[in-house]
Formats: sequence, C-alpha cells, structure tokens
Amino acid sequence: MDAAALRARGNAQFASGDYAAAQASYSETLRLLDAQADPTGIHVLYGNRAAAALKLGQWAAALQDAEAALAAEPRWAKALYRKAAALQGLGRLAAAAAAARQALQIEPSNREVQAMLRQLEQAQGSDGAAPGQQHPAGAAAPAAEAELPPTGPRKPAPSAALLPPLLERVPWENVPAADGVDENLLLLLHGLGDRPAAFASLARRMALPQTAAVALGGPQEVPFSDGGRSWYTVFTPDFDLIEGRAGEQRRTRSLAQAVAALQQLLAALQRACGYKPRCVHLLGFSQGGTVALELARQQQACGQPVGSCIAVSAAVLPEQLVELRQQQRRQAQQQQHGQQQSAGDGAGGGGGTPVLITRGTLDKVISQQRVEETAEVLRSVHGMAVDVHSVPGKAHAMPQGEAEMRRLMAFWAQHLSRRPTAADLPPEAAGAGGELLEVRPGEVSIELVGEQQG
Repeated sequence: MDAAALRARGNAQFASGDYAAAQASYSETLRLLDAQADPTGIHVLYGNRAAAALKLGQWAAALQDAEAALAAEPRWAKALYRKAAALQGLGRLAAAAAAARQALQIEPSNREVQAMLRQLEQAQGSDGAAPGQQHPAGAAAPAAEAELPPTGPRKPAPSAALLPPLLERVPWENVPAADGVDENLLLLLHGLGDRPAAFASLARRMALPQTAAVALGGPQEVPFSDGGRSWYTVFTPDFDLIEGRAGEQRRTRSLAQAVAALQQLLAALQRACGYKPRCVHLLGFSQGGTVALELARQQQACGQPVGSCIAVSAAVLPEQLVELRQQQRRQAQQQQHGQQQSAGDGAGGGGGTPVLITRGTLDKVISQQRVEETAEVLRSVHGMAVDVHSVPGKAHAMPQGEAEMRRLMAFWAQHLSRRPTAADLPPEAAGAGGELLEVRPGEVSIELVGEQQG
C-alpha cells in the first residue's frame, strides 16, 4: 500500500472514531515518507497523528507530533492549535495560551482557537494568576496550583483514588520513607510476568534516604502465570511472542497507552501528594525498564522531566528505535537548514534527564548493541544524559552483587533531592552536627551520617 492509500485509510479510521488504528496508519505513512529525500506534506501527517493522540489522551505524544509538524511548517495554525491542546492536557496552561496566541496571529478569525484561548485565560485567572502569566514550573493541572500541594517532610500517602482508569485495578504497594522525610518518590516497574510485591520489598531493603516508593503492577495479566503482570501487549492471539520489527505496532501501541496512564498518575501525585516530576525517580527491570525509559523520554519531550531513570536489563523496543533513528535524521537535516539549534532543543525544562542502563555481559535477552543504540538515540534526540554500565558475569536479572548495587547507589546519591533537616543548622542552633548524604565505600547502602566537626 502506498503513502497516499495509507493516509486515506488513516483519515477514514479517524472519521469512524478508531483513533488508535488511525494513529498506526499515520505512523506507517510517515515511515514511507521518511525514506524520501524531500517528502511532500509530511507536516500534515504529523498533524493528523497529533490529532489522533489528542483523542486518545496521549498528551506528550500529541505535543511531540505537533512540534514535528511545526518544524516542517512553522506557520501552520492547526498544528499550533494541537500543540496548545496537548499542553493544556499536560497542565501547562501558560505555554498552551502562548501557542494559541501564535495560532491567532496566523488565523485571527479562527473561532476554535479563540474559544480555547478564552478558556485557558479563565483557567489561569481562576488559579490566581493573571491571564498569560506563567504558572510554577512542573505544574501538572489547574487543581494542582489551586490546592497548593503539600510541602512538609511527610507527604500524604498515594491512594488508589489517584490511579488512572487503565491502572485502577492493578496490584500496587506504597512504601513510606524509612526516615520519615518524603522528599523523593521512587516508582518501581516490574518485568514481564512479575508482581509488584517483590519490588516493594526491594524498596524497603534499600531504604533510600528521604525517599518513599510505589511499586506498581502492569495493566495486563499474563495468562497461565498465576497473577503475573505485563505492561504492554507481548503475545499474539496464539500466545506466541510478538517480534519487534519495522511496521509492528501492537507492542508500541499498548506501551503508549501504559505510558500515558503513568503520566496521568504523575500529574495526580503532584496534585494530591506534592511530588513534582523532578522529585520522581524511576527504576524498571526488563519490560518495566523499557516502560521507564519511554516514560522518561516522554516526560523529557513535554518539558516535565523526571528526576532520574534506572533501567536494569532493558532497552527501547526495536520498532521504536526505527522511529527514533528517523527522528534523529530529521533533526540533523533541520540543523543543517538552521531550523533547530541543537539536538536537545526538544528536551525542555532545564537539562537532560539522567539515565542509567545496566546490562549483564551474559544477558541473552537484551543485546549490548541494542542498549548502546538506545543510549545513543536518547542522547541525540532528547538530550538525555545516558550512562551504560556493564556487569561482568551477570545474565538477565534484577540488580545483584555488590558492584552493581554500588553503581545504582552512587547514581541515586548524585540525583536524589535532599530536604535540609534540623541537623543542617549550625551546632549552636541545632545542638548537633550536620548531616551529609553519601555512599560509604565498600557498602551497598546510602546513609545519612554525622558530619565531623573540625
């Protein structure tokens, strides 16, 4: 099927309300067009796919596609409108209003954009901000700003009411910070067929300083696994594993749905518990590591990066790598034409997300080449700070051994936020020495240890 036929099919699917199928058809069309030296009308395809993502509630994906459309056609009002809608869905009201104003400069009589801008300005005004005024960085939704999220050392514990519809029936566990200071939140994502309980136990054993944890189960139950969970579709109807290849959409489509649900959860955690995205840290194993990488990538792309991401025995899906390499080539072409300042321009919000990917040298599930390709595209496309750590003699397994655990702990020691405590005051005011966050050499745990006074 040629590009014109695929696009027509996508338009028909969109018109019938099958937005996921339309999104897949537009993706296939884009792959065909990307092979051409000078693809005509590629901005329309990105705009169409952005519209499908908006219908599916995939705000970050819609924003990324709207910006890709604008890179090809900067004065396209419809793409600016879709960018504004995506930003509105992400709770970035001031940025959404700015995009809507840009659209009105191009099409002053566009009633749809006029209505959106009125709605955005009213929403900002009701939050106590003047129309057009930027809300605090990391704001997730209007309610988050109106309620003033908790700022004390012990934050409200997450509840089942915060889970989005896709995750409302999944098993999960909350692990409060062992030291009573909920400055960070560690989100643990299990591998295929696993359950969250083992990962909650891991969080309790690590007892990271000033860090609460949530171990979450995937939205799908794996057949014949006695309750094991999956984050996205991996089996055919005949229970064969889906092979990752160019054009395959079943895994990426369900992965996008899971990541969109996790983004909704992040917004709810900020609104109800006070965890800004920069204070949320991801730890995923195998399939959960792939989800963690994609969630970190999408948060980076929409300008609300998480604090850090560790993916153990994991990488980006092969079919995603194909699309990311195409995006990498487009960015290189745009740089050559002066349309983009740097590869990390789409990263938004204060630098690239720190990422650590660990892989055992005996891992037969995830190849070293795939890990290196994942790191390379995340660096070049999104400006993420990716480090790859090889573990000698380890197969496809959770973190194990002193050396690997030390590497993880050193990474967290560098990137976890720390709330000053009374011990940070001068001795005469606090009556005791200060505290430092450090990794003790030769040990596999992080501790708050007393500062020696000279």
